[in-house]
Parts: sequence; structure tokens; C-alpha cells
Amino acid sequence: MNKQTFIILFISIFALLTVFSQPSFSQTFLSTDEVSFVSITGGTFMMGCTGQCGGSGTKAELPRHEVSVNDFEIAKTEVTNLQYCKFLNDAGYGKDIPLYDDNGWNRKFFSDESQIHWADDCWVPVEGKEHYPMVCVSWYGALAFCDFYGYRLPFEAEWEYAARGGQNHPYSGSANITEVGWSRESSGNQIHPVAKLNPTSYGTYDMSGNVWEWCHDWFDENYYDLKIKENPEGPEEGDGKVNRGGSYDYPELSSRVSQRNYDMARSTDPRIGFRPVR
Repeated sequence: MNKQTFIILFISIFALLTVFSQPSFSQTFLSTDEVSFVSITGGTFMMGCTGQCGGSGTKAELPRHEVSVNDFEIAKTEVTNLQYCKFLNDAGYGKDIPLYDDNGWNRKFFSDESQIHWADDCWVPVEGKEHYPMVCVSWYGALAFCDFYGYRLPFEAEWEYAARGGQNHPYSGSANITEVGWSRESSGNQIHPVAKLNPTSYGTYDMSGNVWEWCHDWFDENYYDLKIKENPEGPEEGDGKVNRGGSYDYPELSSRVSQRNYDMARSTDPRIGFRPVR
């Protein structure tokens, strides 16, 4: 081997080692307990069923109509157990978080089935579950997190706009859900850590499948009949609070970006999490 060949071989090996030793994008932003956001440039899109509708949500997804939203920022992933524990500790919540407001209404933040617990005088995630989405969290628990840090929950139109990623796929970032989301068909019937599959073109993860995500809006099955175009914020009241995206134990059709779902605001379902916007 001559000297020139040796130098070329050395440089090639060094370059390969450098590439493979770099942490992945998801590893980089998940190494902190801070929420990481992406900027979304506002625009106009067609909101609602794009032709592949199925299940009980079909009527609620129609009619498809034109909607415009302003610029906003949205979290790259659902809030994780680690991030939610940081909130509880930063906000000074002890072991006994109030379950009711001053009027006696149930405002429980999360259930005992969540993957966080009180240990050594602070809130910590269950070992190994740090980067799993915070679930069993009520709409009120999600709202409390957002209020404390100056964030908010996304309006339903913002959520769908971000989930579409400027594209017209049935799922968030792809026509093939196995590339971007965990559904009943691929999850092994369990929740997965965030950001393990491909992101959308906007850089968001898991907006199809894994866990449903709370939105700000009240749910009304007939709300789309109003065809509100500019920054719709949902009805003034409704049957419950909207959640979007599908989950690990729902069929893949429920993970479509147009699929609408709802639960009572006090619900602490093990399939529901959230991601904030600002």
C-alpha cells in the first residue's frame, strides 16, 4: 500500500466514524427535559376528510373546507414523562396535588396509572419511561402544564395543519403509517417512546398513532358545517374536549390526520397525551 492510498483510506475511515458517532436528531433534543419547538409558517389548507375516511368519525370530518391559520410554534413531540415531572417540580407541586377546584369540580391532573411517581421528595418518571409520552393526563393537567410555562394547547385547526406537514397524506408525514406512527397493527399493543419513527416535513413526530393528543377546542360533530375559515377556535361549548392523532391500540384508520375524537376534560385515559404550542 503506497502512502497516497493509505492517506485516502485513513480519511475515509475517519469520516465514517465521525458520522456514526454523532447523536441522532431525536437523541439530541431528547437529552434535555425542556420542550423543543418547531416554527410553523401559517397558511391555508383543506381541513377535513381527504377521501380515506372510516369509522364513526366520518361525519365529524365533513364537509372538507378551506381554513387559514397564523404562524405558530408546536412541540416536536408529545410532552414526555420527564418533562411533565419537571413541570410538577418547578411549579412546587408536592405529593398531594389538589383534585378539585374551589367550586368542587374534578380537576385531577393525572391518574395513578401514569408512568410518573413521587420519590425522594420530588416527581420522577418510572425508570426507563423518561421519554415516553405523558399519558393518563386530563385536559386540565395538560392545560396546567401549558399555563405554567406560557404555552397553550393547539386549536384543532392548528393541530391538523401541523400534522399534515404541508402535504396531503392520510397520515402525518406519509401515506404509510408504519413509517410515521404506532397503531394497533404495528405497536405490539403498547406505547412507544417518542420520536422513534420518521418526522413530518415540519419536524414533528408521532402526530399519527402512539397516543391521542388533547386540543384546546370543545367538540361538536357538526362544527365543520359552519366552515369558519380564519383561525377557527372551536365552539363555545360541546360534548367534550377534542383529541387528535389516534393511538397504539386503535386501528390505523383512526390515526388519519383528519380523524376527530373527544373525551371529557377530566378523563385520564392511558391513551391520551398532549403537545403544546406557543
